[in-house]
Amino acid sequence: MASLEYAPLRNSKHTLFLDEPPACILIAPSNPSLVVIGTYVYDTEKGTKSGSLRLYRKSAGNSNLVFLDSHDTHAILDAKFSPHDPDYLATAQTHGCLQTFRLDCGADPPSFANKRTISLFDPETILLALTWSPMDPSLIACTLSTGGVAIINPDLPKNNVEYSYQPHSDQAWTCEYSPDGRILYSGADDSILYAQDLETKAMVWKDRRTHGAGVTAIMARPDSFTLLTGSYDDNLRILDLRTRGQDVGQINLGGGVWRLGKRGTDGRSVIASCMYVGSRLVDCGEDLRTPSVVARFEEHESMNYACDIHPMDPDTVVSCSFYDKRVCIWDIKN
Repeated sequence: MASLEYAPLRNSKHTLFLDEPPACILIAPSNPSLVVIGTYVYDTEKGTKSGSLRLYRKSAGNSNLVFLDSHDTHAILDAKFSPHDPDYLATAQTHGCLQTFRLDCGADPPSFANKRTISLFDPETILLALTWSPMDPSLIACTLSTGGVAIINPDLPKNNVEYSYQPHSDQAWTCEYSPDGRILYSGADDSILYAQDLETKAMVWKDRRTHGAGVTAIMARPDSFTLLTGSYDDNLRILDLRTRGQDVGQINLGGGVWRLGKRGTDGRSVIASCMYVGSRLVDCGEDLRTPSVVARFEEHESMNYACDIHPMDPDTVVSCSFYDKRVCIWDIKN
């Protein structure tokens, strides 16, 4: 395995510059040639926030991105496809809004359809991140700029917030369900990692000592007792939930670990969006205690907030960076 210093540096196969800053990027689960991008625009003169959800197609050989469709939205912070319906997409937005879309892959060209905007909170509240329940296809967990967490059912005609609680004193950047859907983990600017039992509606535990700065990314492994976290303190950590989140392995990735994504299904290999230093592919080791960087991508010249890998094409990465409005396609192996 390679250390961060000696990990192979990869080059882009294609670079696209947008007219708006991209905050999140996804490869469509049902079609690995389709790429979804959410943008976030802040007009400093008007003091307004807006964005768009855009659809592109990767050409043969991943040598190009072709624009297909776009919808104007509030500014988008996060977007996730449902694990129960690969064409159902939810977006976390400013103005207290959750917006859902259906991706019509059968259309020519493919496009977004059946969008629904749900105003959940006051306009000053921002939905910062979301994650779908792994067990209940109707539920989405969202973290809020107020430090709160809300469990939302977007399919209800009204009263969409089914449960909410206040685990953090500052902006809550991320959340993740346990594999059985019972526990919800959340992290925030207050450096707290919080675990809530959604059945009993009681705190399981909280940790404020492990992370040296805000908790920005959480990933649950399928073994149900290992959690990966990212932080502004530049570290990727491997936590053992059997000991209330004891840190059993960590690696400094050189930049704030904003998002984590899976490569493959075993959870051993992850792709990390490391803000101002680019993307890192990390192997957590056979014992899940010895993480090392095996590839890195550093062409992004501003905040790398997102990247994604499709399970049917595990060597191709799409990534984006915010202020330079850059979207890149690159290969892990060369």
